[in-house]
Amino acid sequence: MALTNNGFDGTVTEAAWANMSALTDVDAVESSAAWAVTQGTGRQVSTAAHSGFAFAKGVLSKDTAAILTNLATPVNGQWFLIVRHIDWATNGVTVTAIAHDVTGTTVPTVAPTTFPVIDSNPGVLYDQKLAWAWVRSTDTTVTIFDLRKLTAETRVAALEADTDWIAFPFAAGWSNASGHVCRCRRKNGVVYLAGVADGAAAADTYIGALPAGFRPTGDLFYWSNVGGGGGRTVVYANGNIRYLNKVGGTAAPGVSLADFTAFPADN
Repeated sequence: MALTNNGFDGTVTEAAWANMSALTDVDAVESSAAWAVTQGTGRQVSTAAHSGFAFAKGVLSKDTAAILTNLATPVNGQWFLIVRHIDWATNGVTVTAIAHDVTGTTVPTVAPTTFPVIDSNPGVLYDQKLAWAWVRSTDTTVTIFDLRKLTAETRVAALEADTDWIAFPFAAGWSNASGHVCRCRRKNGVVYLAGVADGAAAADTYIGALPAGFRPTGDLFYWSNVGGGGGRTVVYANGNIRYLNKVGGTAAPGVSLADFTAFPADN
């Protein structure tokens, strides 16, 4: 038997440590403020590396100031994946924007479901996902979707913390029905929703997205009260809520958010 072992005295190289850490499958940030990506100046993102640690594949990083990353001006619109890029050859860590899908100029309401090719070789080159950023050619609008993962301890504490009611973030074309206010809250680790949403009558319509900390473990399907009839609505694990179809009732869906409520918060 010819085993190669790492972990004893004098056997842990940086590549071995990176691969051992990779086996724990932990890419995380220290807190909700750590390595948060926001818009900088113009078509630029600012990564708050000064607010806490990021950890991936054995490399822990924290800076004393925010890191600025410029985004290329697209022909119309374009997605960029913002990553913490780790290079073991140079002992360097940078924040990099990796170009992805080209789009039109309409501001997106959901993030891509596929990713560009990224480095995934611990001990050599590795990209830790931080956020999606979308820009367009017509102005300096930057739309950002968070991809960071909290450490297990921080994540559990955050999901168990109670919140006050907050307004439900509608997609374009949807709003509160008359006399109803759509909102959500978390209590004892359980998410509650309330209110009735009015919007377009078309099937398979995006209503809005639950914010981080109010999302379920997996996709949830509901038969909800819709405009005097009934309809199937899905709350996806990424927080997106879609109204899929409707039977009977009036033209306006009038989707009752209170019909899909009381599920454990998972992300």
